[in-house]
Amino acid sequence: MATFASSAFAQLMTGKSAAYAKEPSRNWTYIYVQYNPGTFSPKDGDSQSFNAFSFGSVTNWSLSKKIPLYLDMNYGLQYSFFSEDQKTYGIKTEDSFNMLSLKYALGVNYKYDIPNTPIAIVPNAGIDLRVNFLAERKFESDGKSMKYNLFSSDDMGGSDYTWNIVQVGAHVGVNALIWQKLLVGVSYQFDFTEIAKDLHMNQVNLTLGYSF
Repeated sequence: MATFASSAFAQLMTGKSAAYAKEPSRNWTYIYVQYNPGTFSPKDGDSQSFNAFSFGSVTNWSLSKKIPLYLDMNYGLQYSFFSEDQKTYGIKTEDSFNMLSLKYALGVNYKYDIPNTPIAIVPNAGIDLRVNFLAERKFESDGKSMKYNLFSSDDMGGSDYTWNIVQVGAHVGVNALIWQKLLVGVSYQFDFTEIAKDLHMNQVNLTLGYSF
């Protein structure tokens, strides 16, 4: 009886291990939502924090039949914003910012399946491209408001002060894939190019996704 039970347990564990395993050559895709807290960092002066939310999809192409190494391509849409109140000489001013961006990333990742568990660890790194196509700054005070298109040289007082539409950067992070379906992850994204003169943009990406 004990021998039968041991054999049954071994078969059960073998079956579970086989169920958790995945062929390294299998391509996979996931859709995601992200929370992206970040910072605008000027060359001089104080930094400005912002919040952002994203959604998109990532497709992973196998680079080897024997090694779980993948080339991944990320397409997403990000909405960034902040709003804060300031008070100067008794006058309250509300400062708000909104930006909408398309983002693309090309990277590599390695998927390590933890033995006898439904969890795979996926470290990743890559190059990022962000295309900002809407950016607005608004000031409201004493019932009056002023809006500035950050891409407009007229609104910003010259082309030297306008924001850049295209940014290039990089990211590094790690994901956990659970039951080959649920994905959670974190990464740090930093820009090589300035978003405006003497101004850089960096952010953390907290990811929740579903693989299929």
